[in-house]
Amino acid sequence: MKKLWILLLFVFFAGKELAACSYAYQYSLFLLGSSSGELIWLELELERYVSGAAGSLPNFQPMGRSKNLGQTRWKGQLKLKKGQKVDQLEQYKHIAWVDLADEDYQAYLAPHFEKAQDLAEELPFFQPAQLLEEAICDYDRSCGQMQLEADSLALWAALPGQKGAKAHFPGPVLSKFENLTRLNYREMGKLAAEERLNFFQAWKPFSVRHYRLAGQEIYVYSLGWGLAKGYKPQPSAAWVPWGRPLKDYIRGNKVMMHGQRFDFFQIL
Repeated sequence: MKKLWILLLFVFFAGKELAACSYAYQYSLFLLGSSSGELIWLELELERYVSGAAGSLPNFQPMGRSKNLGQTRWKGQLKLKKGQKVDQLEQYKHIAWVDLADEDYQAYLAPHFEKAQDLAEELPFFQPAQLLEEAICDYDRSCGQMQLEADSLALWAALPGQKGAKAHFPGPVLSKFENLTRLNYREMGKLAAEERLNFFQAWKPFSVRHYRLAGQEIYVYSLGWGLAKGYKPQPSAAWVPWGRPLKDYIRGNKVMMHGQRFDFFQIL
């Protein structure tokens, strides 16, 4: 099949109404610190929809179509979790259910991020993490700060010259591909090698964040995919220092049409 089915995904969506085009999913992880040897994370799992027409989708902004087209919104939940492995995170506290306008993304979520930080700091032997820097690839495969390598078994993300981290795909990511292709990605090992490789090669680098915590270097990788028409990547040429309080890092809503974006991490 080569990459034919990936092209069919885009053709499938291209004929849909703009409201359907708006759909997107994000799974975001924000490191807050550690407690008794466990990493503490704020987890966001949100879906994008449009109340009205196309809204402020990132694909439409460079085409001058971001005004008077309805309201783009996100809905989902925030949770405080703990754990050392992305596929074994345990819920500590449910923070909130949210339904917010995309244009209010940071302002709306700020109190919830602050609440999560306050709850984390109440945990025993809490040590805060420090966000040092971030590299923005913005779905540009030529990004020099993150390398993606796919084989027939897994997709790996790595810093140049470093050991790679295996991508862990959230359930909704796999479900969407299953609905479109009728293939069972939850049992990846049972698929033909070519089908697995096609799936892995659909993903693009979005960003990588560098945290420091108790002598450990922790990197959070973000990968995504979506309809590229009208989307103009704006990658950073180098690492960008953060230099602000951790709770002020509120990002994640830049997802392409039909797209999905998810985070996973590596401890070095």
